[in-house]
Amino acid sequence: MDVHRKENSNLNIAQTGPTISVVITTCNEAEYIRDCLESVAWADEILIVDLESTDGTVSICREYTDKIITHPRVPVVELVRQFGIDQAACEWVLVLDPDERAPARANEIFRSLAADGSADAYALPWDTWMFGCQVKHGPWSAGRHIKFFRRAKVQWPPYVHSRPEVQGVIKTLDSSEFAIKHLNYKSIRHFVEKMNRYTDMEAERLKAAGRPFHWLKLLYQPAKSFFESFVGYRGYRDGVLGLILALLMAFYTQLSYMKLWETCDAAVDSSDSDRSRSNGST
Repeated sequence: MDVHRKENSNLNIAQTGPTISVVITTCNEAEYIRDCLESVAWADEILIVDLESTDGTVSICREYTDKIITHPRVPVVELVRQFGIDQAACEWVLVLDPDERAPARANEIFRSLAADGSADAYALPWDTWMFGCQVKHGPWSAGRHIKFFRRAKVQWPPYVHSRPEVQGVIKTLDSSEFAIKHLNYKSIRHFVEKMNRYTDMEAERLKAAGRPFHWLKLLYQPAKSFFESFVGYRGYRDGVLGLILALLMAFYTQLSYMKLWETCDAAVDSSDSDRSRSNGST
């Protein structure tokens, strides 16, 4: 890993009150990263963990920060979340992805939350956009995400779509003024491309958690996912967009269990082969 630093750090140690680091993990994000960085240019420190980008991402980042760490590429960002947090120098950390934007009054909002001192982490709403459309309903808009926290109070598990583990008080903020704008998947093609990588990790997580495979799960779990997204979270109120997202998440779930079957079946075949070779040698 390489750390690129200029002579003068962008850490403003003269800032009164609690200091704030913004940690962003990048990998070929030249299309998105500038607007993300503009939204947090007020921060005491901006720390970039770059996963060997080959486009102009790093050059753009250098315009905003001198703290850029090059890390070997990994399949999902959660594998390096904690690494980035550990490198931060400030008491408080705001974690963003390149396709996220801090709220309009971010400087005032986050400094006020940090100075308040009544919580160790804050769960923020998302203003989610998918395929160029705003998602107003369904699980994509209903969740609250822990994005701002005391650095010493959080551990981030290394698996896909993991949530941070907080040792302390969590406050949930629902007002839209706190919302992180999330420019999620650009297109259905983009969703499907990422889904293949994410479901590899999801199947590994299911297996590691000891989830047994049963063929009925190939039917039940996707149906459950669809019902929760489209009906439970009222995704139907987003019309065709809500229907498409519910169907895509159902397939995501089904593909994860197909890959779980594949790993379990491969393990059984390997075990049977080993026993056959053992019997043949006696």
